[in-house]
Amino acid sequence: MRTNRHDPIAVPVGHVQQPGPDIDTPAVTRRDTAQLGRDLAVSAGVPRWEDVPDEIRREMREAMIMELMRRLEYARRSADVASLTAGADRDSAIADVERRLYDREVRLERALAAARRLT
Repeated sequence: MRTNRHDPIAVPVGHVQQPGPDIDTPAVTRRDTAQLGRDLAVSAGVPRWEDVPDEIRREMREAMIMELMRRLEYARRSADVASLTAGADRDSAIADVERRLYDREVRLERALAAARRLT
């Protein structure tokens, strides 16, 4: 409980998941899939993913998978270019860029796994 209204509100521990060794667990993929389904349902104007008509669901799922695959391919190429241009002189700025590219790649892989699980 906050003692002062100006104190920052603590973020729940599980609110933001950092990339780590457990990102491929079924529970994480199910949670990401459920969130993606809710987000797509809202964009279609219905409260639940199951309420979206089958044909529209299929089209949305395929479009999402294609877009995520395109973005993942671009992220991988960017990471390859960054590692090639880094050469032997790796300073902290290059390492930070590589870490951000890696994190982006992990997030896209998680999103793609979630999109493929949508039914």
